[in-house]
Amino acid sequence: MPGTNLTLFFELDEKDMTYYHFLVDGSRASDMGLLGPHFREHGLPVEVSENQDFARFTWGGQYVVVDTRACRVVEHSNSSRSPPVLEGCISNRVPAA
Repeated sequence: MPGTNLTLFFELDEKDMTYYHFLVDGSRASDMGLLGPHFREHGLPVEVSENQDFARFTWGGQYVVVDTRACRVVEHSNSSRSPPVLEGCISNRVPAA
């Protein structure tokens, strides 16, 4: 993930439900987050968009928004569950001037 030591993983279960979790320097750094059903064709790449300190990752119609300076998930597409907490994230992003 840009400017951090985080890696985001999306995965599908046997019912095509989309889940995600984070790694910090190769070690698991969060619980699994449930997003919901995968709505798009399998095999499509993850779409990434950035707006200052925020990075939005979209895959299969589901999304995760991360504040890359504060190292926290600020929003995800499953409004009925809280996003997982990240542990051990380090950001080298500096505040915008």
